[in-house]
Amino acid sequence: MKPTYNILELLEGADEAGQVKLDQLKKETAGEENILWYPNSGNDYRDLMEMSVEGCQKHNIGLAPNLFIHSDYDARSIHIEPGAVPSDYAEEVRIIGCSELTYSAAPDDAGEIQWIRDSNIFDQYHVREEYVAFPDHAHKESRIYLVDVEIHSSEFGKINKQVIYFMWESFNFFEKVIWQKKYRLNITHLVKVREGAGLGGGRGQYLCKFFPLLLSVGGKYLITDDQHIYETEGYGMDNIDLEIWNEDGLEGTGFEFNSTIGVWSEFDDVRSFRAIPGGDFPNIEGIIDGLRP
Repeated sequence: MKPTYNILELLEGADEAGQVKLDQLKKETAGEENILWYPNSGNDYRDLMEMSVEGCQKHNIGLAPNLFIHSDYDARSIHIEPGAVPSDYAEEVRIIGCSELTYSAAPDDAGEIQWIRDSNIFDQYHVREEYVAFPDHAHKESRIYLVDVEIHSSEFGKINKQVIYFMWESFNFFEKVIWQKKYRLNITHLVKVREGAGLGGGRGQYLCKFFPLLLSVGGKYLITDDQHIYETEGYGMDNIDLEIWNEDGLEGTGFEFNSTIGVWSEFDDVRSFRAIPGGDFPNIEGIIDGLRP
């Protein structure tokens, strides 16, 4: 596995209030980011509850994430302004604050961070029309927000969490932010519950294509529904940058059942799995077979 870098070191608040919140988040992660990534998350914040410290204990997950990152390109349907969020998993879910974040170009003595800054990854934001259903719904350039979410749950009580929300198409985010040539983000938890994929049309961009790469970005847990689609005809691995698939030394990833989480976004068989070394690379069809109930 390549060395990791901290995404918070590349961000700064667009205003003073946003910087204060970001500094507090940096303090909480203490320079060691255990990131939960929820691609195609829309307006769903259930992961903040199920993957809280208490939720992880309930679901036999040995490591709780300390940084939550969501990604979705559809700016017209994602609501990050303060107010109530529709929810079928808690008594009340509210966004209580939102601050825009920008790219930090400030000098830094840490070599790896300086290298990533110089590569200017946020300028590589791009929404490919063949990957999405509504390309005109996307921002014209990168947008990143720090979203304050408050959840009131009869089971878990009151939960206050912050989410770094990248308004990016998820494959673009993986290729240009998570997977650097020399460094990786430390994605310890991957949530695949909402497929997205062109509103069911797929266009070949199925999130299961991330599964074989999970160990290579520090992955420990996969939280997933039982809806795994992968088409081999016409939609091969070329939908992810070929430089990634051709990289030397990539380790085969396997998954072993860990716990049943239950109903999530109307899927009644969401479960957690531990990521383990095993099998050939990429072996997506074998991975999917092993994830079936």
